[in-house]
Order: sequence, then structure tokens, then C-alpha cells
Amino acid sequence: MIETAISYGFSDPYFEEQNRYHSENISKSIQLAVWKYEIWERNMDKIVNQIYQNAISIKATHLPLDTLRQPFENIAKLMGIINSTLLCNKFIVHPNKGIGEFVTNFLDWNETNILYIENFRYRKKKELRNPIEIINKCIETGSDKIKACFDTSHAEAVWFDNCILPTLLKHIGVIHLSNRIGKKSHLPFNIQNGDLNLVGFVNRLKKQYKWDGLIVLEYLKDYQHKLNSNLEYLKRLVE
Repeated sequence: MIETAISYGFSDPYFEEQNRYHSENISKSIQLAVWKYEIWERNMDKIVNQIYQNAISIKATHLPLDTLRQPFENIAKLMGIINSTLLCNKFIVHPNKGIGEFVTNFLDWNETNILYIENFRYRKKKELRNPIEIINKCIETGSDKIKACFDTSHAEAVWFDNCILPTLLKHIGVIHLSNRIGKKSHLPFNIQNGDLNLVGFVNRLKKQYKWDGLIVLEYLKDYQHKLNSNLEYLKRLVE
């Protein structure tokens, strides 16, 4: 069974009611996106209360973009609180410099949580530069607590190939679904003239590959008003 959710990021302006996408419009099923550690540290109680008040189910948590620049103890505490208070054990991390050491620390600390390493387009400064390298890291650890997160708008066309994708999907537990046009990424997955045929991709996930995991819609702020309607469409595709 494929689960679905939208990604929603809490930030300081949110608590000042300046965010474009207010709490009353949030889907009841989200990926909690904490963009910076200091935002979480400063607003943790407010974030948790907002989630409780709106009866939101946290399907996964995107760790802060500065995770690998933080002492591991800080991120371990964050994950522990989210696990115990929000009952979420799926955590997604970007493959920046230091990801190898972070994975080691995670496995030494972890008992019940799962870490998903997200792919990026090829960049020299990324320690794990593509889905194959990420999956090799998953296999190398020998742990079922390390998996891959496949971000479609970060992925080159080769990774959608029918000869490669089935192998990738064995290790992918979360998919960030969004389209791109040229260098502009994180657009609605069904946008006209998008570079990727993601409706067809979702159909292949369900019918051809029988994939079982979580699909998260992750959009730029300018398109967040489309998240709920797109989520309903996505649900119909995977039913």
C-alpha cells in the first residue's frame, strides 16, 4: 500500500501568522520539514502544539538542512522527541559533507528509527552524489534502518529507466514527488510542460513495480496552495 502526504515547513513567520499557507489549510497527513535546527530549538513546543491542535499525522520528518553541521547529540535529541511525542520514526537527511559519519552515529544511537538519505543532482561537494552511491551505502551498513529517499525533481533522467528503477526501488522507502522545468525544481507533479511524466511514474510504481512506501508532495512556496488538491489527485492514482 502506498501512503501519501504533503511536506510542510514550520518557521518563525508561521508563528507570527505571516506564512502563506496557514494551519487551517494543512493536510492531516504531512512530512514535517524543519528547515533549521535553531527554528526547532526555539519553537519546539509551539510546533508540537500546532500538530496536536490540528490532529495532524506526521508520516516522516525532514531533518534540518544544517543537520550535518550540528553536534549529533542535538539531532538525536530532536529525533527522540519527535519519535516519542509525534510517533514518527522516519527521518530524511540531505547527503552533504559528513553524511558518512552521521550514518555511523545514527546506527550507534538508534533503536527504532529509520534514516532515509535523499538524492541530489550530481554535485562534486556531495559525499553521496547519486542514488546508486546512496544505495551502496545502505547495503554497506547491513542495516534495515538505513534506506533511500528518491527526490524526483533532483533526479537525472537515467534514474527513471526501466532497467535501473526496479533495483533502486528495493531500497527506496520515501519518494519526494515534484516536477521541474529546466533548473526550476519542486513544481507541482502534474504541471503542464513539466520535464518529467510523473503521473505515468506513479502509475508504474503502483501497477508495474508494486512499490510499497510513502510519497510526499514537496513544492516551492509559490505552489503550496496546490498541495491539497494535488494530494487528492495523487490519492486517486494510488488507490
